[in-house]
Amino acid sequence: MDNNFDIFVDHWHQVVVIWSQILLGCSVLILMYYFIVLNMKRSLVEQYNFISTNEIKYLWYAGMSLSLTFAFFLNSSIVRVHVTRTEFILGVKTFVSLIIGLLFASAIKTYLNVYYPFRLEKRLNKLRFRSRISPKTGVEMRLLTEKEEDVHLTKEMIEHENIRAYEYDVWLDETNGEKIIEKYEVNRHLIICNECNYRTARDIKEEVVKEPSETEQGEMMKHYECSYCGHRQQKKSPIAALSTN
Repeated sequence: MDNNFDIFVDHWHQVVVIWSQILLGCSVLILMYYFIVLNMKRSLVEQYNFISTNEIKYLWYAGMSLSLTFAFFLNSSIVRVHVTRTEFILGVKTFVSLIIGLLFASAIKTYLNVYYPFRLEKRLNKLRFRSRISPKTGVEMRLLTEKEEDVHLTKEMIEHENIRAYEYDVWLDETNGEKIIEKYEVNRHLIICNECNYRTARDIKEEVVKEPSETEQGEMMKHYECSYCGHRQQKKSPIAALSTN
């Protein structure tokens, strides 16, 4: 009986090692696929929109696969290194390995959802605000502010910006009037920065200034920080009266 169980444990170890290698390969392939597709995007706008829409998603797929890799590799190690005599001990070791793998995946998920977006936004801003060179004159073009660009946009484009469906950037060659209009998928939580006049200010803190009552509105102060120039600003927002909630 013990001999048969030892053979089973040995086979278990081999299978788990193989699956850990397969899952590690999947993690690498997911990342390779993402970066290959990204490098196929020719324009900065296409790269920006692709990164904004897909990077966190693909990193999470790779992270899940890596978490399973870690869990399987850990299981193979503790099964092989420490003597496993019974099915109960094997089950406990497997359960512990999966729990640790789940915690590892949870840590990756938290990082991608809470901390990584700030780093990603800075990368996206560098991509979006990188200098544009006029294809005709070779002169560096100027990015117009929100106020300046409206005369160059159609009514439909302005409406898109008003409802936060899309954001448009207008680059102008001031030597010959040539312009390039770029269309971006907008972050609905961004507002226009009072300093640089770009829509790059993110809500970083909220505090209630005045509590709402049954009949009167309250007031909330929102604090914003621009990811482009670092400027900080505040904006007051109303809180509905309790009777309307």
